[in-house]
Parts: sequence; C-alpha cells; structure tokens
Amino acid sequence: MNRRQFVKSGAGILAAASMPEPLGASVGRSAIRAEQSASVPGIDFDFTGLFGFRLTQTKEMRLFLLNAKNANLEDEHAPLLMMPFEYYDPSEAGELERADPPNVVRLGDAAMAIWSLAGLRVWVPSAHTLFGGTDNDPSLKFDETPVDPAKDPDPIDKDAGWASRYWFVKLPDLLKEKGSVNIDERTVASTIRLTRGSASGRAPRTQCEQQRKYIVDGNVQNKRSFATQLHVVNRQTANTTTRLAIAPPALSNQAGGPKFIGVKIGTGLTPISIFNSPLTHFTHDHYKAFYKMVGRSGRELTHDSPCIQARKAAGAQQPSAPYPDCIPPDIP
Repeated sequence: MNRRQFVKSGAGILAAASMPEPLGASVGRSAIRAEQSASVPGIDFDFTGLFGFRLTQTKEMRLFLLNAKNANLEDEHAPLLMMPFEYYDPSEAGELERADPPNVVRLGDAAMAIWSLAGLRVWVPSAHTLFGGTDNDPSLKFDETPVDPAKDPDPIDKDAGWASRYWFVKLPDLLKEKGSVNIDERTVASTIRLTRGSASGRAPRTQCEQQRKYIVDGNVQNKRSFATQLHVVNRQTANTTTRLAIAPPALSNQAGGPKFIGVKIGTGLTPISIFNSPLTHFTHDHYKAFYKMVGRSGRELTHDSPCIQARKAAGAQQPSAPYPDCIPPDIP
C-alpha cells in the first residue's frame, strides 16, 4: 500500500425526518446486547466514514464504501481495514493463498495492521455463500428498537442510546421515494458482505457530534439526530472461522479464487475497524456521493449544534465541526 492509499478514506451522509421501516420481525435491544456481550469467539467490526449499508430480505448485510472523487476526478477517500497487529496470524489461512502482508503502524507500544481495500470485496468465507461458503441461512439481526426522532438518543453518550436502526437515515427519505433503489457499482470502492451476528449503532465520541442536529430542505421543525457509526458482531459458529477473504469484485473460482487474511482466534471478539478515510474535505457535502451512487437528485442536508454556534460567535470562517456529512444511509 502506498502513502496515498494509506492516507485516504472518509465521511458519510444524509438525513430524513421520518423513521425507516424495519425489514422482517422487530429485534429488541436486549437481544442484541446479549449476543454482542457473549464470550463466543468472532469478529467485532466497526464501520466509519463514507459508506452506506443494506440489510437484504435474507438478512445479509452489505456495506458499500464509496469511491468519491473531487472535481479533478481525484480520489477523495481510501477504504482501509485495520486491526491490532497481535490479532494478525497468517497461519490461520492454512494452505489457502494469503493476502499481502499489512502495513504496520506503531502507536506507542501498540501496533496496528492495515490493508487497503480499494477495488476489493471482503467477507467471512466459511460463513458466506460466496466462493463455496457454508452459510446458507444468513440471519444478521439489527436492533429495531423504536425511537422518537424528536428526542435525543438516551443515553446520548453511550452506545445503548444510539443502537437502534431508526437512528440511521433511510436513503429514500432524502430522495422522496419509496422502496428499494439500484446502486451503481462503479461508484463503489469496496464492498463488505456479512451474514449472521448482530448490528447496532454506536455513540459518537465527541460532545459536538452527539449534539448535532440535521435538517432536511431547511425544515427546522423536523431537525433530528442521525447515527454516524455502525457496529457489527460476527460470531464464530461450528462451520465458520475468523479468517477474512478479499477479492476483486469480478473474481470467480475459475480466476483462481480469493486471498485470505488470517485473524487469530481467541476466547472473545477480535476488533477490526473498516473505514473510508478522507484525503481531503474541501467540499463538506459528501452526502451527494450517495445521490450519485443511485443516479438521483436528493434533498439539501444541513446541520447545527451548540459547538457550531460557539465557533460562529468566535468568528470562525468555517464554523462547522469536522466531517458534518458522515451519516451512513440505510439503503433498501
């Protein structure tokens, strides 16, 4: 991975005043919490940056990291996968073809292993139907606890307050459409496909992000909070491993099959972060990348918060907080 590949990746998007409709039966917060806190080996995925997600009718989650470009057609983001180096174990790939070794970045005494995902898809091979996977019954659950969009998440500074799928903006609400939308795969830099396990939102880490409100088409009566980070726990089962597979989208079995990243199997969860990191943020309107992804025009999205008002009062030329449009949409 070169320096440019390493530095880039990024932000998110979108907003809406109405709550999304859940797919399938409602899944409560307590059930999700119980599964995510169980001491069963698996992978603990965190997703941030310029991405959207889709939960299919068969309960498979697909995450799309967008290939956003600026006016000069230069990449503005880079999709990256990162995990603590101590969890990287090439021997877990066995006799299978191994992915290239990671870049290793030091942070004090800690070391992080990082791979570029540009132009690649990622999945847990033994728990997925791609390339001979064994999971023919995907069942990834999303927290479907109802929320009141007129109120703040409660608690606002804890993951439990942001866990529900209803805190994520639903893309058709910004498009003034109903039903599913088609995605232009040419706008996608990387795809992650997960089956089984559980998904939920995470609380933003800064107070400014926690208090930020989003406004669609200037309608301040319907301003509300939206989640910016997604958490997915993918448990190990009798037929699965914590090995990861990566491959170009067009790769087939006849083309030689995927390569594998070995993830050390422990007694609990292995943390992995997948993020679409920014190279630049000159435009501050990354949500338009999602409109381009589905070939539509969408509604204007603005935002406000006490920290933004304070920066305006102090005379800041750019009073908005960093990455104001990093709102991953729920794409039916």
